[in-house]
Amino acid sequence: MLWPGARELEVLHQGGPEASVAVLERLLDEDPSRAAAMAAVVVAGWERPGSYDRRHGELRARLIKDLARLPDTGALRQFLLDVVTAGSFDGAETPAVVAALARFESPVAGELLVHLATSCAVQRFAPVARLLREAGEARPGPTLARAVTAAVAAMPRIGDGASEWADTGSAMRSRAAGLTDLVRAVGTGREPSIAEALVAAALENPGRWPMDAVVVPAAVALDGTGNRAYTLASRGLRNAALAHLRARMQLPLAAPPDAARSANGMSCSCQAARCDVECRTDTRGNPHTLICTKNQASYEARVKQREADTSAVARLQ
Repeated sequence: MLWPGARELEVLHQGGPEASVAVLERLLDEDPSRAAAMAAVVVAGWERPGSYDRRHGELRARLIKDLARLPDTGALRQFLLDVVTAGSFDGAETPAVVAALARFESPVAGELLVHLATSCAVQRFAPVARLLREAGEARPGPTLARAVTAAVAAMPRIGDGASEWADTGSAMRSRAAGLTDLVRAVGTGREPSIAEALVAAALENPGRWPMDAVVVPAAVALDGTGNRAYTLASRGLRNAALAHLRARMQLPLAAPPDAARSANGMSCSCQAARCDVECRTDTRGNPHTLICTKNQASYEARVKQREADTSAVARLQ
């Protein structure tokens, strides 16, 4: 059966996203005159953020690359606005988006980045910060400033309603990497006022930006040299991290002289809570015997922390 041109493209699109992208790529290579029409069909029929599927991140990146090959940027702009920057972005698209932004004049590229930062930074801060850094490195200057401002404005709300930002080690490492990237993006935007706002947002919200888990690792990853905006942001975080570490290093560090232990710092006051105790069950005989032995676990943890603090201070000075 033969269909009219537009109907044929719609039927081809019904094969699903992967099949549609494959058809578009074939047309780009073999029949460019029909590629634009296929691109319009694919973009119009793509799932919007309300039905967002993480598995399509790499496929979205592939489609962005394909749309950037078209002479007209209309379909590319629509896809970036309606799908990627509207909430679907998860970081897999970063290289493709950075390359695609080169197809637009600075004001349009800037608006797309603002839209992305406003829509996605709260839920996916680290990927957004990385994209802003890479986009700024590719095109430094005022294009990035408003988008970085939007990302900084989102910092006090990072984690709202997102279980992925639970207080876990991997989440905190991701957040620290994002903070490092955002400082570097501030440097490419070259706006000192944004740098000051970033430092304030990080230091005034310790619940979302904990010093040990986020600010110190981010500060250690930054060097202290750059333009004024970068230096203000980097130095602000580094100075705060140094003050925090030096204050902790002033605390006494000595092994406990006897079996007595302080309960200071214990968050649980119930009788079941135990500090510096190893327990095992001796199953010989009946009834079994619970054997508890005092150890120096808390002191050893403080020694390990002091070593880490000393190393961090050396890198920050």
